[in-house]
Amino acid sequence: SMKVLPVIHHIDHETTLEQARLAHEAGADGVFLISHGGEDHVLPGLATRIKSAYPGLQVGINLLSASPLEACAAAANLGLDMVWADNMGVDSSGLNALGEQLSRFAVDHPE
Repeated sequence: SMKVLPVIHHIDHETTLEQARLAHEAGADGVFLISHGGEDHVLPGLATRIKSAYPGLQVGINLLSASPLEACAAAANLGLDMVWADNMGVDSSGLNALGEQLSRFAVDHPE
C-alpha cells in the first residue's frame, strides 16, 4: 500500500518539531529528517523526540555526513524506523560490497 513520508529539512529544532506535528496531524505515515546545513549531529535526538511524541509515526533519518551503514546503526540503536541514503549499494547489476554489508545488517536488524 502507498505511504506518505514527508521529508523535513532541518532548519532549527522548533521548526523541525512543528513540521513533524503538522505531518502527523495531516495523517502522514511517517517523516524523514535531513539537514543540508551540516547539522547531522542533532537529527538522531530530534528523531527520537518525534518518535516519542508520535509512537505510531514512522521516523527516519538521512545523515549526509555518515555512511549508510553508520546511519543504519544509529537508527537501529535509537529505535528509529528508516534510513534514507543516496547510495545504498544497489545498482542495475545488483548489490556491490556496500549493498552486501547493508543486506547482512538488515538480516541482523529486521526491525
